[in-house]
Amino acid sequence: DQVGRNSIRCTLAAPFAPFLSTATFPILPAHLLGRLQPSEWASAPFNAKPIGTGPYQVAEINAAHALLVANPRYYAGRPFLDSLELRFFDNSQQARAALMRSEIQGVGGPTSADLSAVALPRGIVRHAIPLDSAVVLGFNLGSAPLSDQGLRRALAEGLDKDLLIKQTLDGEAARLDTPILPGWWAAVPNPQWYAANQTRAAAALDSLGYAVGNDGVRSRDGQRLALPLLTTDDADRVAVANEIARQWRQIGVQVDVQVLDADVLRQRLS
Repeated sequence: DQVGRNSIRCTLAAPFAPFLSTATFPILPAHLLGRLQPSEWASAPFNAKPIGTGPYQVAEINAAHALLVANPRYYAGRPFLDSLELRFFDNSQQARAALMRSEIQGVGGPTSADLSAVALPRGIVRHAIPLDSAVVLGFNLGSAPLSDQGLRRALAEGLDKDLLIKQTLDGEAARLDTPILPGWWAAVPNPQWYAANQTRAAAALDSLGYAVGNDGVRSRDGQRLALPLLTTDDADRVAVANEIARQWRQIGVQVDVQVLDADVLRQRLS
C-alpha cells in the first residue's frame, strides 16, 4: 500500500525474516522477462543487452570482450570515461600474460599465488579489495565418524584458522567463524566459536577413545581416524586443504586431500 509520495507499506501473510534483504533485489524489465520462468533468465537474450540505470551501457558483448559506453542519462551525471572494454580470458595465466604485454591496463580476481608470483610492469600497482564471498569447510554429517559432534568439535579446536590464513594466503583473507557473511541480514556481530587449542583438541580425542598409533594416527575399535578432504584444483584452495591436513595431522588425524575438477566435485557432493 502507498502511504506517502515515496513510501509504501508491505503486509506479509506470515513472518519472513529475510524480507528486507529480499526486497533489495534489482527491478527487472517486465516487458523483456515477464513471460519467462526464473529458470530461463540465465539464457535469455536480455543478458547480452541488459537494461539498467548504471553509469555505463552494454554496446557489445561476446566471448572475447564486453564494450561499455557512457550512459548520458545516468542520474549522477555522465561518466568521465567515454567507454570501458572488459576482456575475458580462459584462466588467470592468460590474463597475467596480457597484463605483462601491456595489452590490458588491469586485471581483477587473481589468486594469492598469482599475486606473489608476478613482477608487475612499471606503473601497475596492486590493490586488495575484500570480496563478498567465502570458502567453507563442510563436514559430512550423514556418515561416521563425522556424525559424532564431539569429534567435529575436536577438529574445530584443532584448526588454527588465523595461522592457516597467514601460512597459505599471505594474510589476504579474513577469518570467518560462521557461514553467514558480515553485513548480511542474519549475521551475528560477535559469533562465539571454538578457540584453536591443539592440546585441548588432543585431549578431547583421547576422551572419545581415539588412541594414537605408532605412526601418529589415531584409531578406535580398529578403525583409523582417516578423513578424505575434497577440493577443487584452485591453487589457493589446494594450499588451504593441505594446511588443514598438516594441522590435523598434529593431533593424530590423517587427512587425504583429493583435488578434483569443479564439475566433478559438484557431482560428488550432489
